[in-house]
Amino acid sequence: DLLEKNKKAFEFATSEEAEEIHLKRGSRESAVQLLKVLKAIRDFRQFTEEQEAYLKLVIKQLEEGGMPKQTAKKTLKNVNAENGINPLKILAVLQKNIPSEFLKEHISESSAQTFGPREVILSEYLVC
Repeated sequence: DLLEKNKKAFEFATSEEAEEIHLKRGSRESAVQLLKVLKAIRDFRQFTEEQEAYLKLVIKQLEEGGMPKQTAKKTLKNVNAENGINPLKILAVLQKNIPSEFLKEHISESSAQTFGPREVILSEYLVC
């Protein structure tokens, strides 16, 4: 029973839902709003493969909280300044306001790729 409880807690702690809840809390409001706009336009059919890949990188950074607060705020302000929702113009605003350094893969991500099922190994359980 305790192992099952630990498995469920581990799944909850490592799920994407937990990250989304964490993202919505605190002072990341502009990142959340920008993320909503980007998710709304990501299926636009006129994007090239390169533009789609760029958009996915930006969305990933926003979801993981890797974008600086001021950059997200400035970008959202400029996106909102665009009249209408033209996905190509929004993409141009993103490319103008978000430095490419923020979208590079972090060294910890590239060197620590893990594959296979997630598992927890419990070596001992103490009851006080």
